[in-house]
Amino acid sequence: MRDPKYSATPVSDEELGAMLATFAGPGEPLLGPERNKLHRTSHRAIVLVVVLAFALTVVVPALALRSQLSQTLNHFLSNERPTHQFLKSRDEPLHVKQLIKRLLKPGQADEPPYELTSVRRVVDANTPSGEMRIYELNFSNGYKGSTMITLATHDIGGASWGPATTCPAGWALRAGSSEVLYPGRTPLYFSGRSAPSVTSIDIVYPDGHATQAVVDNGYFLGWVIPTGDKAGRDNFSPPVTLIARDRIGKDIGRLAVRSDGDIPPSPGQPPQAVACG
Repeated sequence: MRDPKYSATPVSDEELGAMLATFAGPGEPLLGPERNKLHRTSHRAIVLVVVLAFALTVVVPALALRSQLSQTLNHFLSNERPTHQFLKSRDEPLHVKQLIKRLLKPGQADEPPYELTSVRRVVDANTPSGEMRIYELNFSNGYKGSTMITLATHDIGGASWGPATTCPAGWALRAGSSEVLYPGRTPLYFSGRSAPSVTSIDIVYPDGHATQAVVDNGYFLGWVIPTGDKAGRDNFSPPVTLIARDRIGKDIGRLAVRSDGDIPPSPGQPPQAVACG
C-alpha cells in the first residue's frame, strides 16, 4: 500500500461543530407557524374557488335557461291571437263566443280566404231588449265590421263586414248595421261609427221629441220605438234623424234613418257610398 502524498490535517472539535451546523441548515424551519397557517389557508381558498366555479357552471346556465323559458312563455302568451284570447274570456257569454267562432274563417266563395284577426267590445248598453253589446271586427285582408248582440234574449245577433272605406273630411257619423226582430212591433236598432269630436247623439222623431243614442269607443248604438196601435196596420217604426253634437252641444253631423232601418248616403255622396254625416 502506497502512502498518500499529503498528510492529514487535524480538525478541532469547534471546527467540526461549525461544519455540521452549516450542512444541517438553520436551526428554525423556513415556514414558521404563521406562514404554515397562511399556506394551509391558501389551499382551502383554492379549493373553495374551484367549488364555486363548478357551481356557477351549473347554476348560471340553469338560471339562464329558466329565464329564457319564462321569456319564451311570456312572449307566447303575449302573442296569442286576440281572437283566441277573446274566446277564453270569462266576461263573454257563450252565444257570443259561438258567433265569433263562426266568423273565424268567413270563407267567402268569391274571394280569397281570410280570417278574423281581432274582436273588441266597444259598446255595452241597456236597451228595451235588455243588455246589448257591439263588437268591433277586424279581418286579415283589411276588412272591418261589427256585430250587434243582445245578451239576455238572444233576439238580436248578427255581423256585417266589408272593405275598409273612409268618410269625407270633417265627418261626424258613419252608418253601420241595423237590426229588428219584428218590424213595426219591436224596437229597430242601428249602429255605426262616431268621430272623436262626437260626445252625444240625438235621435229626433218626426214629432220633435228626441232620445239619446249610446256613444263609446268611437261607436254608437241607438234604437227607434214603434208608434201607433200595435194591433193595427198603422203600427210602424217612424223615420228618425241622428244629430251628432260636440262637447258644447254644437250640431256637427247628421244622418237619416228610414223606417225600415236603412241609412242612405247624405246629399252629395255617391249612392253606393257608406252613409257619412
